[in-house]
Amino acid sequence: MTEQETHITPKYQVQDDRFGVDEIHDAELIFELSDGCFRFGIRNGRGYFVWLEDYSLRHRENKLAFVQATVQSHKFLSVRFWRKVTLLCQASYKTFVPSRITEEQAQRIGQHLFQTERKTHHSFEKEGTFVFAGHESIVQFLQNLYGADKLEIKLAEQQFDLQQNFWTYIYFQEDGISLVFGKRHINSYWFARIEDLVAYLKTQSKLESVRVCGEVTAYSKAFRTLENYVGNLLLLESKDEIKRSQYFQDTPFHRYYSIFSQQ
Repeated sequence: MTEQETHITPKYQVQDDRFGVDEIHDAELIFELSDGCFRFGIRNGRGYFVWLEDYSLRHRENKLAFVQATVQSHKFLSVRFWRKVTLLCQASYKTFVPSRITEEQAQRIGQHLFQTERKTHHSFEKEGTFVFAGHESIVQFLQNLYGADKLEIKLAEQQFDLQQNFWTYIYFQEDGISLVFGKRHINSYWFARIEDLVAYLKTQSKLESVRVCGEVTAYSKAFRTLENYVGNLLLLESKDEIKRSQYFQDTPFHRYYSIFSQQ
């Protein structure tokens, strides 16, 4: 049996069945992608999140085939005429350049620093440019479906308020952990395990005002471990300006912070 024939079921989902295909032209589709996950949220024309589905890519030999089958068989994802489509990439290969650079410059930086076969993408921040390696085959599939000029590609961490405060963020992702610094020295660093992050933190002065999100809870062993090395450690909380359907009442905001915070 091929992956295309396998029954496709999300590991987590929230569905407001009042949302329909006839609203897509005025709605926003937000994907988040990593080696371990493929998820998406839908925000309707009134600014409310009405749909969320989260799929695991772990242990899937052909991730592209699974994403293709998921998208092509989905009653909403298979439709092309969205008002806006955004792809948020979780990446282990990434860096921040404190200036605006061209695509050609980004490719050179990626080839020099990352030394990977993956295609390099870049996305602008107010004070510079994030350069990161993406999932080329899946990105190409989504660009072909929705249009390369319509699909906006960003690093997932860009949803944090990097320009507005001095917080440090710890983002627990499917395949590792990102340590993200804001305003004073914007950058993002990736660690494969909590032990690697702790080893790094031991070499630094104690971080204060740290916010945590992603695949973690306040009761998890990883969170408790971090409390020994950082100050004022808190899960990211929902923002008043983020509107969600009543069906999202029990959805863990911090887990899907990137999608909910997409502007």
